[in-house]
Amino acid sequence: MRKQCGIVIISVLFLAVSAQASIGWAQNFTVGAVNQVDWFGGIGSAAAINKASYDQRQQFGSTYTNLGAHQRNSGTIFQNAAASGLFGPSTSRQTADIKGGQALWTTDGKFPQARGAQSLEGTFTNLLVKPYGAGEVSGIQHFVGSQEQGVTTPFGSGGQSQYVEVMQRGNISTGVNTDPVINSTVNLQLNQSQITGGR
Repeated sequence: MRKQCGIVIISVLFLAVSAQASIGWAQNFTVGAVNQVDWFGGIGSAAAINKASYDQRQQFGSTYTNLGAHQRNSGTIFQNAAASGLFGPSTSRQTADIKGGQALWTTDGKFPQARGAQSLEGTFTNLLVKPYGAGEVSGIQHFVGSQEQGVTTPFGSGGQSQYVEVMQRGNISTGVNTDPVINSTVNLQLNQSQITGGR
């Protein structure tokens, strides 16, 4: 009877030691920005400015298992449009669609592990149109973004970072009977992932 009881206790203890707990976090963001000036002629000028910033962070730390992880995704978009001229219409339009996400997973127990994944993507357009008359139209769009992450376990640590800058600038200065158009587009996509620890 004692031997059987001892075997049962050992089995229960083995299961308790091998049990692992997992924790995860995820967050996403979307930024949409449109800056547009339409000028239909006359004395004077028109201008508009947009600026938007984002900063998304998450982190985890455990002194008991020596597990840790952190992530950050941040950026700023700036848009500037201006138009003038006595005759004819003109348009300056900047658009930006930015989105991203990040996720963390940690597993403790006998084989602790930390994982992280991040994504950042965007589409940027700068459109300038000046038909049928003399005048000037300009447009600027500037984006700076970055993402970074790091993980730590008893078996090691790691870190990653990515940085991106997009600059679009256009200017039209024209006389009568011309129809200039400037249209520029930038697409970007960044991804990174890492894993530390485990069996």
